[in-house]
Amino acid sequence: MKEVVFQTKEDKTLVYIPEKCIGCATCTMICPKEKIVIGSVGAVARGLINKDFLQKGTGGCTICSMCAKVCPTGALEVRKAGKVEMDDSYL
Repeated sequence: MKEVVFQTKEDKTLVYIPEKCIGCATCTMICPKEKIVIGSVGAVARGLINKDFLQKGTGGCTICSMCAKVCPTGALEVRKAGKVEMDDSYL
């Protein structure tokens, strides 16, 4: 599976897995810094363009992990020291 590293900070990494993403944009709505941007959902879903649904916005992500918590498919993961950080506490 293809993985895209969105941000790395100290020992934490925010990883995006495009194959799991359904383009629901829940992560873009919850991001307090507005650092996750959703692309052309319709064109990507229909296969007209070969891009990922999500793109990293400008500036730095603080890796608050709110986007990973609300992702319904697990397309966003926060990894600490290379292992997936499972935090089931919700906002």
